[in-house]
Amino acid sequence: MPMHVVTQVMRQVFEEFDEDKSGGLSHVELAQLVTMIPGLSADEQKYIMAYLYQNGDSNHDNCLSYDEITALVARFKKRAT
Repeated sequence: MPMHVVTQVMRQVFEEFDEDKSGGLSHVELAQLVTMIPGLSADEQKYIMAYLYQNGDSNHDNCLSYDEITALVARFKKRAT
């Protein structure tokens, strides 16, 4: 999938789950997104949530902005290659 398509999809998903349009995903909003990932157990969902906050919430406001999420995905992608 071309990177511009991935970016577009990420933005659409982010905006869909940012229900209050605050520019960041709260704990509740992020949990709703994570629970939509098929095949994850409750423990895996908790692990992903913890990982996202520990490694993505760069300003420690307990909210993940679009920029924080894309930076985290870029770091993860870099490690995977």
